[in-house]
This record gives sequence, C-alpha cells and structure tokens, in this order.
Amino acid sequence: MRRGPTYPGGEWSRSPLRLFEGDRVQAQLGSGEWVAGRLLVFGGGLEIELDEPQLVGGCVESSRFVDRNQARDMRVLVRPESLWTDEMRVRRESQIWSAAHPGWRARLARWTREALGRDPIAR
Repeated sequence: MRRGPTYPGGEWSRSPLRLFEGDRVQAQLGSGEWVAGRLLVFGGGLEIELDEPQLVGGCVESSRFVDRNQARDMRVLVRPESLWTDEMRVRRESQIWSAAHPGWRARLARWTREALGRDPIAR
C-alpha cells in the first residue's frame, strides 16, 4: 500500500486533506473568493501555492495560507479531473481502491474513531 508523506503528530496528521497534498486544487474560501494552485498541508493549516502570482493591494501574492479556523470555513475544495496528470490518476485510483478494501488495521481504526466520536469527516 502506498503511504503519503509524513506529518507531525496531531489532528492534521489524520486529516482527509492530506490526500490532496501536492495536487492542483481549486478552493472557495469562506469569503467566497476562489483560489487555484498546488495544495500543501502542514501542522498549522494549509498553503495554496497560486498558479500565477497576483497583485493584491500593491503587493505580489504567490501563495495563500489558510489556518485551521479558516480551513473550517472553506466552502469547497476540488481537485478537477481536467488538471490530473497520469501519476495523479493512478494515485487517485489507488486511494479509491484502498478506501473500498481496507485491511483489518484500517477497519479497526475506522471503527475506533467512530466509536469515540473522533471521525474527522463527521465533524
């Protein structure tokens, strides 16, 4: 089974957002603004490296940082299929297969998270 990059321990190490690490995404922030770029996940939140630098208030912005509170307010985070490379497509198929066919450890971890009310998706 393919393993993703390692993250510091804590809530974000098990976040579903880690599956989007390094992928080109489009996100609608809580303010309604759309940003597009490459997603990086780190301990304090997310960074979206913009496709093209933008001029914002006289400053050039090349990436957007989203902390944990702002991440909760994000309305949409999509990984458009039109932007996928062959490598991304293979990785996504692997993610779908492993989600549909979990091993006994993954099943036990899912069951435990649900029993304890710590499922990151159900929050």
